Amino acid sequence: MKSKVLTVLIHVTAWIIFFSLPFIFLPSPLHGSSALKTQYFYFLKFLTSNIFLIFIFYFHSNFLLPRLFFRKQYVLYGIIVISLFILFITYTDIFFQSPFQNRSPDESGFFNPRRLNAIYLFIVILFMSGGIRMMHEWRQTDRRNKMIEADRMQTELSFLHSQINPHFLFNTLNSIYSLALMRSELTADAVMKLSSLMRYILQDVQSEKVPLEMEIQCIQNYVELQKIRLNSNVDLQLVITGDFSSYQIPPLILIPFIENTFKYGTSTHESTAITIEIEIDQNVFHLKTTNNIFVIREKSESFGIGFRNSERRLNLVYPEKHEIAIINNSKMYILDLKIQMT
Repeated sequence: MKSKVLTVLIHVTAWIIFFSLPFIFLPSPLHGSSALKTQYFYFLKFLTSNIFLIFIFYFHSNFLLPRLFFRKQYVLYGIIVISLFILFITYTDIFFQSPFQNRSPDESGFFNPRRLNAIYLFIVILFMSGGIRMMHEWRQTDRRNKMIEADRMQTELSFLHSQINPHFLFNTLNSIYSLALMRSELTADAVMKLSSLMRYILQDVQSEKVPLEMEIQCIQNYVELQKIRLNSNVDLQLVITGDFSSYQIPPLILIPFIENTFKYGTSTHESTAITIEIEIDQNVFHLKTTNNIFVIREKSESFGIGFRNSERRLNLVYPEKHEIAIINNSKMYILDLKIQMT
């Protein structure tokens, strides 16, 4: 409502300034009854011609351009514009000849000063209305494109999110299933960890972003769950430093990086080491994972599904605000992720 009122005020002010210019630059009024009658006559004609020009401005801007020109009906558009031009020139010829004065010698030719002035005004009004309408259409198109892009991004993020959740839960359930087969006493604790993770997934991650602390807690629960499953030949270290309380992050965007570390960096018969370092410093979030690589795992067809999804989400949410560096020499895999959080 306020924007509409402001637009009306801007238009009214602009018209007042535009049509006041001739009075500002006119010479001082003459005295005498004949001069006053002439000036009064010209004032009325000037007022009516201004009303005519205002009509042309809005008729051209709000009807001719959107209904004809933008719909490529150029012939009809041209006919109406030419008709308006002829009508306006005829109007100035008929009504701007003062009944109190004889025709000036300067007005005898076709391109006399009065007619040239009318042509100039018509062209100015036509181009002004066209320029303003074009700018309005450009803003509308730009706004629609941004809305479409935002909807597309949200749809894609929702799709990626829906892919990550089942993948993550599937692997976690596999871990608990392994414990159950071994009749481990740690099965109950693992179920509790999974319950906490599912509560986070089903209840807390429906919003676009969540507190970074919650995502870190989810990672901690996941790592604890993996500790229960892994045997003593895995040297696992999780190091978390910094204050995460002031930041937010898309939910479950970090878990696939952690998940791949365990999925492809552990072995049942070889000693291995996994290091996960998480910190935040000067508004930069830093995640670094280091793990060995085992050839038998590299041949898995599903290798990197969650990783690619998270990488795509980072590109959508943090364009040009994140960096991923990967070192893969077939023996050691190092991932270094940095996100500018502000």
